[in-house]
Amino acid sequence: MSVSKLEQSESVSSVSSLSSFDEHGRCIPLDSLTAKSHKKTRRYFQLIQPEVDYQKIYDRLNACFNFKEQLSVSDFQSRAEAILEKLKNDSAYSNITHGVAVPFILPKAVYGDIGSALENDYIPAVAKSFHEKFPDYSFTNHSPESLEAKLKIADGSRHENLIAAMKK
Repeated sequence: MSVSKLEQSESVSSVSSLSSFDEHGRCIPLDSLTAKSHKKTRRYFQLIQPEVDYQKIYDRLNACFNFKEQLSVSDFQSRAEAILEKLKNDSAYSNITHGVAVPFILPKAVYGDIGSALENDYIPAVAKSFHEKFPDYSFTNHSPESLEAKLKIADGSRHENLIAAMKK
């Protein structure tokens, strides 16, 4: 469906009570959210699914993190496709696959301070990768303060599980 047809279509959500995402792949805000948000999407911002070239993505990320000894391109592609397939087959998450999907790699790592890791490793890596992919656009980190020693992972969170998996 073209963007113009999407813009003309109604933004009525047909979400099952189990789903966390609407039919466009947008995360539905929780009732407990205290920040202002639109429960029903206005389709104000619409992203176009880019062509996924696993080799190019792998090469850009490997230039930043040097993980080729840990993961091959074919393993990266098969893992990313398996994740998408698993999401498609899960009624609570299947609608997320209607949104934009861009595979990425988080290398094995152990960090004592995730704020420092974001500031010194990940944000510069994203900036470098962004500039290589989109040389005519600018990447701006709008955080005026250092992230060092300012971030903490909530106990029992999925992020805690992610950080633990990165250590393996």
